[in-house]
Amino acid sequence: MQLPPEILQNIFKEVGNYTDLFNCLLVNRYWCKNIFPILWENPLEKTFGKTYRNRNLRVIDIIEIYISCLSQQSKSIIRQNGLEKVNILKENNNNNKPLLCNYITYLKGIEFTTLFTAIANWIRKVIIEQEQEQHEQQQRQQQVKIILTENYLKKYQHLSNTQLIIFQELIKMIVETSSVKRYKLTIPEGIGSYSYLDCLDEILPERSHLELLKLTTNNSHSFFSKFKNLFYIIDKLMIKCKDDDENLSNFLNTLPKIHFLKIRLTDQQMPNLTNALKNLLKANYEDLTHLWIKQGGTIPLNIFSECKNLLNLRITDSHLPNSINISKSFWSLNTLQPFSNGPAYTQLVEFSLCIDTRINLYHLSNIILKTNGSIKYLCLKWEIEQDPEHAQLLFEIILSSCPNLINIFISVSPHTVNYLIDFLENFKYLEILEIDSLVNNLDLNFWLPKIAKKLTTKLSLLGFYCKFICNLKEFKIFLDDIPTIPYDLLLSSTIGLELYFHDANEWLGQDKIDLLREYASIGKFHTNVCDWIKNLDEF
Repeated sequence: MQLPPEILQNIFKEVGNYTDLFNCLLVNRYWCKNIFPILWENPLEKTFGKTYRNRNLRVIDIIEIYISCLSQQSKSIIRQNGLEKVNILKENNNNNKPLLCNYITYLKGIEFTTLFTAIANWIRKVIIEQEQEQHEQQQRQQQVKIILTENYLKKYQHLSNTQLIIFQELIKMIVETSSVKRYKLTIPEGIGSYSYLDCLDEILPERSHLELLKLTTNNSHSFFSKFKNLFYIIDKLMIKCKDDDENLSNFLNTLPKIHFLKIRLTDQQMPNLTNALKNLLKANYEDLTHLWIKQGGTIPLNIFSECKNLLNLRITDSHLPNSINISKSFWSLNTLQPFSNGPAYTQLVEFSLCIDTRINLYHLSNIILKTNGSIKYLCLKWEIEQDPEHAQLLFEIILSSCPNLINIFISVSPHTVNYLIDFLENFKYLEILEIDSLVNNLDLNFWLPKIAKKLTTKLSLLGFYCKFICNLKEFKIFLDDIPTIPYDLLLSSTIGLELYFHDANEWLGQDKIDLLREYASIGKFHTNVCDWIKNLDEF
């Protein structure tokens, strides 16, 4: 009770389990008052439950509460459009329990498609309840059990218009009552109708802020013509390219600001979208801070390469390595040349390159060289041997140009694995080192003892993503040389080294498990590893 509201709310935000938060509501009024804003800041996007049915029921409950918050005028409009028998919409209904508060006032964000879909689920529920009550009354004397089916909904096909009306009334209430200033729009691929979006330009204020726009390009997106004066900035734009979406292209040509772009390219020719992206990026060379390019295709990468203030740059294939039905990679040997020839990315903090084809490592080295030491998180993952002529150059550039590295995931070969020792020795801020191998026979017997001698107590994770095979003797030497956690910190779950073995099932026999348990108990590595070891007994 002595903690100020700001501190107490920050504590509650760290509680990941919503069931625990609901339990905390019952402690006292003060806790309840400070938990409500967290639970109701964006409940439709934070629904939880063990099954889809449980989560769906919670969504329906949330919509019912929001509809209960509507004004009598809005409820009357909905009643007149097919839901006149729904109790919470009835005027002066004594059976309705009063709400604890106006939940809309706590709302901080809304995603339009999620809200519209949730309304449809609520309508379906109230229709079924109406039919059930009606048939129970009719069949009570015969004691016949009525089994409800989807056939009942055929009588209510006109309610698609009611769904739109409820959506409009809720959006009006959100705009007038809540503190929502940023909105989200996710358009699932294959959706049939976008009519619910046509009303937004009449309800939302001009120059509204779109926090997220996520969609697959589709020539049916005519609603973008109404968005030109509505949204003036998008924080996150996520595009999966499929068709040359002229409506989206025209909208992007009018959009002045963007901060985050994730785009999955395609080999289809897309002149409209290419020109729109070129204009958008040209206007945002200073503002774009996050860029994620997936796959590859006909849109030239040089339109992305001039964004000099990037904090995060990811270039990846669109499929998982070694998965079934792998699609052909669109990257080529000179994929990175536009970025290599581009400006110095002196603000770049995170750089990820995950591909399944060969690239020119000189271009990659040049990009890293020009960051002037800003990179803290580096992920370089590939499945095949890269440009051998410049393999050594890449590792030398990383050593000389990334003094502030905190986290590195890197694929090594028998020719470059020796650089891991230099990484551990020279990167004084390094907390996470994750290693993959381009070959299955990487000699860990030789390298593990050498790695252990360079480990420090600052390193929190050492991960092996290659096939892990090591003799028991050398592995014991490795464990012996891991720095021991000080006794006073041994009980902390956040202090010490965590070992991660991604592919070690064949190697991990009972003798290795016993050895890991022994060394974990004396503080050689993170206590989470002990929990992980317990689960291995099931194998």
